[in-house]
Parts: sequence; C-alpha cells; structure tokens
Amino acid sequence: MYMSKLPNAIDADLIVSYADDTYVVITSNEWQTCTERANLTVEKHLDFLKVKGMVCNNSKTELMTLPENKNITIKVGNANVQSGSQLKALGLTFDHKLEWNHHVDNLVLRINKIVNGLRIIRRKFNSKQLSQIVTSQVFGVMYYGAATWLTPSLKSSLYKKLNRIHYAASRIIIGDWKCVISKKLIDQQTKRLPPKLWSNYNATSTIIKLMRNKHPSTLYTTIMSHVYQNRRHHNPVIMDSSKNRIGQKAISNWIGHPLQQVKEPWHELNLSDDRIRTMLKKTFYPQNYN
Repeated sequence: MYMSKLPNAIDADLIVSYADDTYVVITSNEWQTCTERANLTVEKHLDFLKVKGMVCNNSKTELMTLPENKNITIKVGNANVQSGSQLKALGLTFDHKLEWNHHVDNLVLRINKIVNGLRIIRRKFNSKQLSQIVTSQVFGVMYYGAATWLTPSLKSSLYKKLNRIHYAASRIIIGDWKCVISKKLIDQQTKRLPPKLWSNYNATSTIIKLMRNKHPSTLYTTIMSHVYQNRRHHNPVIMDSSKNRIGQKAISNWIGHPLQQVKEPWHELNLSDDRIRTMLKKTFYPQNYN
C-alpha cells in the first residue's frame, strides 16, 4: 500500500517491486535517449520517496544495461552510479547476457563453505538429522529462485559446477566420506534429482501448467506461436522459429527438448495435477519407479 502509487509517479516501461526493493526498467532504441529517460525517472523516483519520508540508499543502487555492457552513468541524488555487467536482485545475480555465470560462481563459493562446515560437525547428528540440515542449508540455498536461472539451456560448464556441490552435499547425507558410491546409487538413496534433471522436470512442469491454464497470457501466446502438431505426435511439439537460435532465445532448448521426453498424453484436459506430477517423475526420475 505504501509503494502502490509509484507507477503513477514515474515514467518507466516496467516496474518490479518487492517490499521496499524496486527495480525500474527503461527501454529505448538509442543509448543517449535511454540514459536521459533513466535520469529523469530516477529524479521523479527520489521525489516520490521523499514525500513518503523515505531515503534512497545510494550504495545499494545499481545499474545494468542489456543486451550489452554499455558504460553509462546516471545521477542518483548527489551521487553518480555507473553501469556494471551484473546486478543483484532479491538474492539472484543477473548478468547483462543472462548467462548466470556470476550467480553460479557465487553460489558454489557459498555452498562449499557450508559443506565444509557440515563435514566438521557431521558426527554430532544421525542420518535423518543430516538430511534435514543438508536440505535446508544446502539445497534450500542452491535452488533458491531456480525457476528463473536453472533452465535446460544453462551452459554445460555451469551444470558441472552445480553437480559437484550437489553430490558433495548428497554424500554427507549417506555418509560416503571416501567417495566410493556411484552417482546413480547416490540419486537412488537420497531420492534427489541432480541439477540437470531437476531443471528439465521443472521447465516441463511449468510449461504444461502454462499451456493448460493459459496463464500468464503473454508467455502463453509466445509459446503457442511455436507449437507444431501432426498425426505422428500425440503431444504438441514446440519448434523454435526464431532467427537467433542461441541461449535463452532458443525456445526449443528451454522447453522443446525436455517436453519431447514426456511420452504420455499430458495435454489431455481431464488429467489431474497429481497425475501429471507422477507422469513427470516417471519420465525424469525413473529410478524411483523400477
């Protein structure tokens, strides 16, 4: 309620707010125009905060340019804020290419410290307690905001880093201190999906819900423009028709490939959410159903 009038006070293309954190998006075809709009928007934003009795923390104010790392500067009160190649928002580190290198590297450093600490105190807990601690302190941190950054199109080099910390934490749960148990057996004992399979499961689950509920409508419209159906496929097939078939822009990489692994008719409207969840688990984690 306190911040609800902000969109009426500033001229921005998009405003994303959570409590007292606000992220303002400005777009333009020219960098000069974009910089001018950004300065004007910040000035109006500061006036709005002043009326509300709030003060902007200049040290926490960041600026990032997309899709390239353009060196521009805006004025925030009496301080100058220069653009950088990354920006931290609500615990996630965005980079100007949306490749998530910085985020994964920061995540690995943080979790390695946690894992090393757990190895020291592991003898104080039984296996059930260790599982609860690892789940909350490691996997809870590792998969925070994963629906945003942990997608099937993430670079393989980053998945390798995530796999290392995933199995280091999993070995603590089962007490494999000498690293003699295979990864496949670890997955079966811990009943946890490794990062790559988890991202496939999550992306597929998300897109199935979106195509059944048709919400959010903007993303649904985009996805449906890439849907291809014929007699050979009992499920809709998503084909990427974009010219820039790289990274996050390739819809088939993010959605199409994982979705094609689901052989059962998930598009039937009479299926319950529980049935779809079981169907996806059988597809991406068949070890639990052998």
